[in-house]
Amino acid sequence: MSNSTDFRLQTSVLCHSFLLASTNKQDASYLTDLVDNSNTDLTLVPNGQEIIKSLLQLVRDFNQRFSRTHEIEPVAESLGIDSDKPVDKTALEIFYLEILDGLFEKLNWGRIVAMFAFLRILVLRLSKHGHSDAIKMLIKITSQYSDEKLKNWIDLHDGWVRRLPLLTIFIFL
Repeated sequence: MSNSTDFRLQTSVLCHSFLLASTNKQDASYLTDLVDNSNTDLTLVPNGQEIIKSLLQLVRDFNQRFSRTHEIEPVAESLGIDSDKPVDKTALEIFYLEILDGLFEKLNWGRIVAMFAFLRILVLRLSKHGHSDAIKMLIKITSQYSDEKLKNWIDLHDGWVRRLPLLTIFIFL
């Protein structure tokens, strides 16, 4: 079982690296400016490149499968993050945590992928309007939430390192 500090750091690295890998060059450039090198050092995560590749494929599959029926986009729009006005980070944090709590009433890898997909949508919208503090906050919350509420389940299911790359084939069957 991984210790909490390592798990939180691995989750933070996975969040940053996934977001950078899943964006276009302009958005990736903006996001790169937000992070220090330690937050994207995939050598801190065994099989990190493979995990990111799997996450990218899983999120693509998730988006294709649920693009017509899932309400992630309207929810993101309702937060008012699609403008240059300052973001109410407290309201965003509360809302994001409520979404995560609802999402994880049941726990499985598909819901973890959904968390990454939702994080990506929020970050892309925030990046278009220069809301770097809100982006950093969401990544931190995702890492903390994963550590505090998902870590035991993830560890019981072989952790980030061994399990996630195998899910590309099986998660949406």
